[in-house]
Amino acid sequence: SSEEKRAADEEKNSIQDIKYLSRKDINHVGSKGVGEILKRLPGIVVSGPPMAYRNVKINGLDKEFQTIFIDGHRPAGGEDRREFKLDRLPAGLIESVEIIYNPGVQYGGTSPSGFINLKTVDVPEKRQIGLNLGLDHSNTISGFYPEGSFYYADKKGRFAYLIYAGRSHCQRSDESFLEDFSNEISGRNIKKSDVSLNTATTSLSYKINSHQQLKLKLMWSDQNQSELNSMDVNRRSQGGLSYKRDTSQESTSRKLLMTQLKHELIIGSWKSESSVRYDWSGMNKEKDRIREKDPSWETSLELEDQYLHLANLRSDWERSTFVWGRAKHHIKTGLDASYNSRDFNRFAFARVSSHKFWDEIEDGSYLLNESITAFYLIDELEIGENNISPGLRIEGQNRSYSVTDSSGQESYWTFLPALHGKHSLHDQKIIYRWSISRQNALQPFLYMVPVLKVKHRKEIIEQGNPDLAPSRSWNYQASISASLGDKSKIKIRSFFTDIRDVVEMKYLGIDDRFHYRVFQPMNIDSAMVYGGTFEYLADFSYFSKLNFRIWGNYSWNGSRVRDPGSQEMRRMNDQPVHMTSMNADYLMSKLKLRFSFGYTWMSKRQTFDTIDSTGASFPGFHYNPYGQLDCSVKYYITKWGYLSVSIHNLLNEKEVLNQGFVVEEIHPGRLLRFGLSLTM
Repeated sequence: SSEEKRAADEEKNSIQDIKYLSRKDINHVGSKGVGEILKRLPGIVVSGPPMAYRNVKINGLDKEFQTIFIDGHRPAGGEDRREFKLDRLPAGLIESVEIIYNPGVQYGGTSPSGFINLKTVDVPEKRQIGLNLGLDHSNTISGFYPEGSFYYADKKGRFAYLIYAGRSHCQRSDESFLEDFSNEISGRNIKKSDVSLNTATTSLSYKINSHQQLKLKLMWSDQNQSELNSMDVNRRSQGGLSYKRDTSQESTSRKLLMTQLKHELIIGSWKSESSVRYDWSGMNKEKDRIREKDPSWETSLELEDQYLHLANLRSDWERSTFVWGRAKHHIKTGLDASYNSRDFNRFAFARVSSHKFWDEIEDGSYLLNESITAFYLIDELEIGENNISPGLRIEGQNRSYSVTDSSGQESYWTFLPALHGKHSLHDQKIIYRWSISRQNALQPFLYMVPVLKVKHRKEIIEQGNPDLAPSRSWNYQASISASLGDKSKIKIRSFFTDIRDVVEMKYLGIDDRFHYRVFQPMNIDSAMVYGGTFEYLADFSYFSKLNFRIWGNYSWNGSRVRDPGSQEMRRMNDQPVHMTSMNADYLMSKLKLRFSFGYTWMSKRQTFDTIDSTGASFPGFHYNPYGQLDCSVKYYITKWGYLSVSIHNLLNEKEVLNQGFVVEEIHPGRLLRFGLSLTM
């Protein structure tokens, strides 16, 4: 199809090592959210139950080491660790996905593990009408839950527009069983969730003349979630389980507004895109909790709200290819300036249930302002079958914070060079790529603000660390890809990342007031992350009339980091050694049926034991290997659309983890989805 060809051309023609997913890839096995799309890609781990994939990790590195962009810009909706929750965008809103494992200087230097760009639906070249309807059912809870989206796009003369609106609603019940074999205690935790998501976007395009065009894009996302959590056993701060009941009711509302005005201009051999952008994000959370404590019950209330404002000015210039000396040159340059304001308010109240007034009040509020100014320059050189792309990004950052009793400020400049190379053989049937880049992972918001104060061994300790430095890394990557016929290919990629001032959490002990574990972020000397991936695609329609193809990948990850407690070298926390994804697709053209299967699996992983300043240790978590099988059947009712039935986690697999003598079984459940998709 034209979508498959466009995706293949994007990957083949790029100097950078990218993975490009088209609309057809996104619709594989009935993907509902962005997380379901990303979990099948090499080196990527997406966590959460089948209906709520939201957190992504690349190559085993944590959330702050990767960057998620929407339409080429970082959105304002970042959480405490700057991560963007993937379940805030439905799959129907995404036109394509671009993953760059070692990005160049054009997209910023804040992605030691990789860069993900989610491109939303945009104005087409001709009239389009699209309708998607769905009905979801989870075996963890009764009932069917509807979802749907609609878009209309048209072009009249110089004016073109697109209108999209979507809504989804689901309920699920996540259940886990715990057992402590050291003292024969067992019980279960049940979390019932109700989630609704409303999204809307509008794109307007006006062609001023043959050299200029204006584009306006607005996007709105409104997610509301409520959770009822009930536990009849609790994990003790020192390890093990105790028969203490705990019940909480939590409601969270996340809203995101994105606006962008873009001006496209062609002047001679130069082409430019200049844009002004404003994003607003708001989150409100309330959590009521009652739990059993010695000698009586405790009631607590947490109120949290945060408001983020992001303003961005960007201008990118690109000169068409010209010859100078023996090489063809393609120049790219640009300026990028952004301002980010984060107003975070959190209050926690606690009292003995029989008391009328709060015994403890904790204020965790802060204001953080951050500005980043950058200039970049890239020269893409073509010399015969070789392409070399040197680039440099100069970035200045200024950051200030204020809390109730203190404030602080820091600023610095960084030089972020990058060099990408590509060598093609046999009309790009075989392609070698290599790259070197310097990246600069920004500190998580909550880690660098001294806002959480706890009492430990009669001392007041600030869990935030204002002296925390950003992690800096050198990233090395090499790959080889080979096309086997028109539609089949294989690819091998290896990578090595050397990180300085990597951030790790140091275990300090048990809090004297609330009896929870106390951690403090700190910079340790260095960390190394390395590994490789193997990708394959075999399309048998090239060899016969059989409309059958298989594709997938295998990833191997390794790392070495210094433990902040023991000072010994170990693997990074929560990094699986082996991961694989296997997919198959079979089209019965006479019956108008398409069968799709997808299986993802990861090996065991663990978070290591933590050791405090006195030498006391707390057992870490060991996660058993976990796999999940998804499948779908599509019936093409017309050339414009299809009916589909998909099942996620078909085998109803459970996750098992161990912590010392405690074993926990998590049952994410099975998801059944009926769908109707029409595009005219």
